[in-house]
Order: sequence, then structure tokens, then C-alpha cells
Amino acid sequence: MNEKPVAIIGASRGMFGPVRSHMHLRDVLFGCNAAPLSRPEVYINLASTKIDANGNVTDETTLTYLKTAVEELTNKVSPRNR
Repeated sequence: MNEKPVAIIGASRGMFGPVRSHMHLRDVLFGCNAAPLSRPEVYINLASTKIDANGNVTDETTLTYLKTAVEELTNKVSPRNR
């Protein structure tokens, strides 16, 4: 994982989403010398209202955050940025 870009995305059924697990995972990734993205942070709270039983994201705002995270990660790993 040395210097590899990483996007942290998590979902939870609760109101606060995976905030604590994100913080802990970020610490672990720094310990591995990975390069977690600082933005966007994607916390999907109340996931059962935003993701259907087949795993499809049904909430447009959540989908926008996910697309942004994937775009940022893609920009970090793109050969033009090396």
C-alpha cells in the first residue's frame, strides 16, 4: 500500500454513518504509508433508505458523492498525474 491512493467510503444503517470507522481506517492507512484522499469523505448514513436490496444506490445526492470520490481517486492514479 506504500504511497497508493485510497478512497474511504462507508455506509451504516445509523444516523451518524461510519464516521468512527473512517477515522480509525485513516489512521491504519497512514501507518501503511498509503495516501488516503482527504476529499471527498463519503459517509452514507441511513443506508437502507439510500441503497436498495440489490445494492443499487437510489439516492441522487449519495450517487453524486460516490461519483466524485471515484473521479478523485481516478485522477490520483492516472498516469498523467505521476
